[in-house]
Amino acid sequence: LMARAALRAADGRAEDAAAAAAAAADTAEDAGLVRLAAQAHQHRAVHLTAAGKAHEARLANGAAARWRSFTSQAPQPEPSVGIGVLESQVPRLRAQALAAANASAAIETVAVWPGPSVGRASR
Repeated sequence: LMARAALRAADGRAEDAAAAAAAAADTAEDAGLVRLAAQAHQHRAVHLTAAGKAHEARLANGAAARWRSFTSQAPQPEPSVGIGVLESQVPRLRAQALAAANASAAIETVAVWPGPSVGRASR
C-alpha cells in the first residue's frame, strides 16, 4: 500500500496517495505494527500537505506522533550476536568489494595499440 501511495504521488495524485497511505496505516494498526503505522501516518501527512489539506495533515501528524510514542514504550529487542559479527566484517567486505570493482574496471579498460607504422622511420 505504501508503494501504491508512492506511485500515486509520482503521478501527481496527492489525495489518492494520501488515501493509500491511510489504508497502509489502518492495515499496520490492525496488525499491531506500531512503527509501520507511525511511518504510514507520517507519509499520509506529507501527501495531505501536498494536496493542500493542512488541517488533515496536522491530524495525520498527531496520529503519527501517538504511534511513535508507543514505540518508545515498547521493549526494544536485544541485538543478536550474529549482527555484531556481521558489523565487524563490514570493513573487510567493503575493501573486497572495492578491490573487485577496481579489478573489473581494469579488465574493462580498452588498450589502444599503435598502428604498424608507429615507431618506424619514414622514408
